[in-house]
Formats: sequence, C-alpha cells, structure tokens
Amino acid sequence: MNSKHFVTTRRDSLLLLALSIIVLLVVSLILQLPANCLQEWYYYPDARSYREAAEQLYRHNGAANSIRPVCLNVVAWVATIQIIFRISGWLSGRLFAWIASLLFLLSFSHIISLYQSLSETIFLLLVLVSLWTFIRFWQSGRDIYLVFALIALCYSVTVRPVTYYFAIIATIISFVYLV
Repeated sequence: MNSKHFVTTRRDSLLLLALSIIVLLVVSLILQLPANCLQEWYYYPDARSYREAAEQLYRHNGAANSIRPVCLNVVAWVATIQIIFRISGWLSGRLFAWIASLLFLLSFSHIISLYQSLSETIFLLLVLVSLWTFIRFWQSGRDIYLVFALIALCYSVTVRPVTYYFAIIATIISFVYLV
C-alpha cells in the first residue's frame, strides 16, 4: 500500500489525531499544565496516591520518572477520541462522528485530568474498546470480537471495579451464546 492510499483511506483519523495534538498543546500551554504538574498543590487528593504508585513503578536510574503516567494518559486520551469517532460513525454517520469526537476533544476537564495521574482516562478507553469490539462482533458475527470485548471489559474491572457485576453478567450471557 502506498502512502497516498494510506492517507486517503485514513484521512479522518489522521485529521482527528492532528487536531487532538494541537488542542492538547494549546490548552496545556494556556493553562500552564506542564508547569503546574510539577507543583505539589496541583494534584487532587486521590491523585497523590496514584502518583506515588506510578513513581514506584516507573523508576529510571534510581530516580522516579513521573512523566510516564502522563504520557500513558495522553495516548489513552487520543485513542479514546479515535474510538468515539468510530463508534459514533457506525451509529449515526460521519457528521455525527465528527461532532461527538470534537465535543469530547474540546472538553477541557479531560485535558486537565491527563496531568493528574488518575485512572479515568484508561478506564474510559477500556470500556470504549469493549463497546467497539462488541460492535465489531455485532457487525461481523465473528466470535473472536466477542472474546476481545469481554477481555477489555474484564480489564476495565481491574482499573475501576464499578463494572464488576456488569462484566460477570456479560460473561455469563456470552458463554451461553457461545456454547
């Protein structure tokens, strides 16, 4: 596949990626989020415990590296925008997909929470991946998509236990369906 064909087939995704990066950089610079991220008063009370855990997990040459959780949150945020675009495009078409993606993209509270080392971004990504793979199962009828949807849903339980009972019920229903 040549690069021109790749760009034309992925035009919306690439444009959304570029918009995501631009909005992230502009909002971060206007609100001085990277500078505030280094201040102790900036963090929410429960973000401190996540930050300490991340510093314990990500050690580099004996020194804590607290930028990696922020990078992980940014990657999860960009992936969430892409999945919102795909899901809403499947439900209502390309125009609504752009509107839904841009509304999420321009929600400044999500951008601010990227610098907090909280689990909301990763949880939302896992739930949307589960929904997206379930939609793929619904479209194609291939059982592997149902399995991937359940795996993503179960991983979301490890991030936030609020989906615990839903994951159990979905697993039972899927097992009955597959057998």
